[in-house]
Amino acid sequence: MSAPLTKVDSAVQGLSSSPPKDGTKHRRTSSSAEGVMNINDLATGSVQVPSRQMLRRGLNTEKAGIELQIAIETQKLNWRINKSPNTLDDPEKGFLKKMLTTPPVKKIDLHFPLGLEVTARNMKGVTIKDALDAIYKQYRKKTRALMDDLLAQMRCEIDIRGADMDARAAIPVTLPRTNPTVSYWQDPPDFEVADYKTGETVPETADTVIIGSGITGTTVAWEFLHGASAPGKLVMLEARQACSGATGRNGIMAISLHLSNPLCLCGHTKAASYRSFLDNASAHGLAQAVKIAKLEYNTIKSLHAFARENHIDCELFSGDTVDIIYDHAQWEQCLASVSAMRDAMPEELDGAAKYKFWSAEEARERFYVKGEECVGAVSYEAGSLSAYRFVVGMLKLCLGMGLELYTNTPVVKIERLEGGWSVETNRGVIRAARVVLATNGYTGFLCKSFQKVIVPLRGQITAHRPGKNMPEGGLQVTYSFIYGNGYEYMVPRPKGSMFEGDIVIGGGLVKARDEGIEEYGTTDDTSINAEISEYLTETTPRYFGDAWGQDDEAGRIRKQWTGIMGYSSDGFPFIGEVPDEKGLWIAASFQGHGMVLCFLCAKALVSMMSGDESEIASWFPEVFRVTKERMAKRFIGRLHTKPTDRETKAGL
Repeated sequence: MSAPLTKVDSAVQGLSSSPPKDGTKHRRTSSSAEGVMNINDLATGSVQVPSRQMLRRGLNTEKAGIELQIAIETQKLNWRINKSPNTLDDPEKGFLKKMLTTPPVKKIDLHFPLGLEVTARNMKGVTIKDALDAIYKQYRKKTRALMDDLLAQMRCEIDIRGADMDARAAIPVTLPRTNPTVSYWQDPPDFEVADYKTGETVPETADTVIIGSGITGTTVAWEFLHGASAPGKLVMLEARQACSGATGRNGIMAISLHLSNPLCLCGHTKAASYRSFLDNASAHGLAQAVKIAKLEYNTIKSLHAFARENHIDCELFSGDTVDIIYDHAQWEQCLASVSAMRDAMPEELDGAAKYKFWSAEEARERFYVKGEECVGAVSYEAGSLSAYRFVVGMLKLCLGMGLELYTNTPVVKIERLEGGWSVETNRGVIRAARVVLATNGYTGFLCKSFQKVIVPLRGQITAHRPGKNMPEGGLQVTYSFIYGNGYEYMVPRPKGSMFEGDIVIGGGLVKARDEGIEEYGTTDDTSINAEISEYLTETTPRYFGDAWGQDDEAGRIRKQWTGIMGYSSDGFPFIGEVPDEKGLWIAASFQGHGMVLCFLCAKALVSMMSGDESEIASWFPEVFRVTKERMAKRFIGRLHTKPTDRETKAGL
């Protein structure tokens, strides 16, 4: 029987209630240093210790890098790995399954994550097995106390942030403001459609009333009018000018086929599915993740095809987009995500899963990013078009097919009646069999069950005149700039377009006070946030460095404006019939990602309303369908886009 352990010391050096700010694990010395062995060389298992970052992400563990330090004089002795049946076999102590035994050891230091270390000294007559067992008990004791403190602090932080977000989400949603900032695309507005009214008063009855004239509402109208069966009387109501909400206030609807949650304030139809693919697969299964990625890709292809086939003049551009990545972890995640997409969708290697990687040097030279040092870049299929002009063109087609449109006609109340709905406006009351809410961030005003469920978030956009060193004809790709937990998003104006060469960029939410929390819950698009404005103004020279050059004589910023997006608790839109509200349908809450979602989601909604969902069953993600369970979830802010100091966003 082994002698009792003379002394076990447990010490915490430089210990705080949180890990280092850079997120690195505690490592006392390199595992290759003299006298140090990595515990993973000795063990078949690993200790699982949750970190603050992993807890925030909803994951419960991460592998801990534990080091076993043995005194130099001991290292000179003839130690060996014990493979005998006596090796410690307790599953709870799996990381000690293999351990050193004989000769005697004078001192053992174990260095754990979170800055914790435990030391066994004066070990005369004590086997390493017993020493490690004693150390393990000390480690468990310290870890429990440390993690209890860490979790308590995190709960406090979450409760404070959650209380603030609860308060913002509870702000009563209003009608759209009457004097909004003017976006790049609405100056001047389309003279035929902007203030169009079929009559001075609304009709007394209609089969279907669509509230909202953006890309969602207009696509719903098109699908009804273009369907096999007659839609009956179809009426569209808009509180302000036609297409004056998120769609008409975006940056330039660029269609990139893969980015998670790019705010469509830039009209950038950029899906960047690789950015959310692994999260979606983990939370909802591989099949749903594949459906979401394909829907985003096919939405973009469908938009381009529709514009071409119907001869809509909307500055249509087909090309590539590039994500410039500045963070090593993000780069590794990009590689893993693309690999996972290719494995899951081998039939899409020339479509939704088609990507090209670039080294840091290649990215700097090819894409003019000569400011900050990047890790690498990934490019993929994309395009752009003017969302405002696209929707205006589609509206004109719908008007020619019988749509009744009433602009500057805010809906002040909807009320359920026997056999239908009453829709009250400033131009009269309509009785309709069905109502479609294509109201995005404004939905909670008309349907109170969506207050705190679809939360408005104000986004901000700037249009930059190009610097003197920018290439003639403008940049040939659209951009995202990916940092640790956030990204910036940029859309150059294509050759031959209005303000050719201008760079449209938006975001800067976290540069506002308290990481922009006051931008949640507001429907005020009549003003801009000065802190965000200051930050956005300085972005372009930072991206391009010497490749930017001197500013234009007229000034760097041509125009600034804001717009209102709609966000849900789970990061997905609400599509379908509102629970317990027969005849009330919704397609809203597009998370600033509407230009790669709205078109096909509107098509799916009309299929649901027709009672025949067979056509959409193979491609529509069920996680988008509106349910009571989804509506009951607590809103905690934007998902998929983590706030960081470097984060900006583009698009509504």
